Amino acid sequence: MSLPNLSGVVKSFSQEVIHHKISTVIENHRKVESETTSTINAMIQPQETTKLNKEKVDYTLKYILVHSTDEIGFDDYITYKQKKYKCFEVGEWNDYGFFIVVMEEIKWYLKK
Repeated sequence: MSLPNLSGVVKSFSQEVIHHKISTVIENHRKVESETTSTINAMIQPQETTKLNKEKVDYTLKYILVHSTDEIGFDDYITYKQKKYKCFEVGEWNDYGFFIVVMEEIKWYLKK
C-alpha cells in the first residue's frame, strides 16, 4: 500500500517566503560559500518549544514549523515576516510529498 501524497494540502495553505540556499565549494584550498535566493511557498506554524530538545532550545528566540514541497536543507535560511530563520531540525515527511523543517530565529539578525 502506497502512502498518500499530501503535497496538495500543503500547497493550499502555503504563503510565499524567501528561501536563502547556501552552497559551499572548495576553491584554492579555501571554503567559499555562495547564497542564492528564491521565493518558495510554505505553510508556517508556530513551534512549541516543549516539543524540542530542551538542551538545544534558546528560549529567547522564536521557533517555527515550516511545511513545504520545496526542500529546505540544514544550511539554508528563510525570511518570513521580516525575520530570518535558520534550520534547526529536519523532519522525515518527504514520503508524503512534502518536507517539514523546524526553524530558529537568527540571533545576529536580532542585533541589527
